[in-house]
Amino acid sequence: MDIFLTIVQLFWSLGVKETWMIVILFLVPWIFIIWQAYFWINYFETYSANKLKNEYQESLKMLADNPRNKLLRQQALIAGRMYYGSLRSDGVPNMYDEITVDKHIRAAAGAPSAEEFQMQQNSAGSSPSFQSDMTDAELVQGALSYIRKTEL
Repeated sequence: MDIFLTIVQLFWSLGVKETWMIVILFLVPWIFIIWQAYFWINYFETYSANKLKNEYQESLKMLADNPRNKLLRQQALIAGRMYYGSLRSDGVPNMYDEITVDKHIRAAAGAPSAEEFQMQQNSAGSSPSFQSDMTDAELVQGALSYIRKTEL
C-alpha cells in the first residue's frame, strides 16, 4: 500500500492530470493480472501434457518389458490416446494420432508393423484375426485401474 501512495504522490508532484493518473493506476494492475492468468493457464496445460507424455512413455516401457501382456497393451493404448488428445484443442486424438499410438505399441511389443502383418496374413492365405482373449469386462476393469492410478 505504501508503494501505491508513493506512486500517487510522484504523479501528483509531476503535475499529471488526475484522469491520466487514475487510468494508469487502475489499468496497469489489470494488465498485470491478465498477463499472470495467461501465464498460469499455459503453464498448467504444458504441465499436464508433459505428465501424460511421461505416463505414456512409461506404459510403453512396461509393455516392452512384457510384450505379451494384453492389459499393458490396453494401458499403453489408453495412455497414448490421452496424451495425443491433450495436444488437440478438442481433447480427442485424430486418426493420425491413433496410427502413431498403434505404431508405438507395436514397436514396444516387438510386433510387426500393420503392413508387415497384412503381408504375412496374405502370404499365409488367411484373413487377419483381431479378437482378444480378454473379455470386455477385463478390458474395462484394466482401463479403470489405469485411470485411477494416473489420477493419484
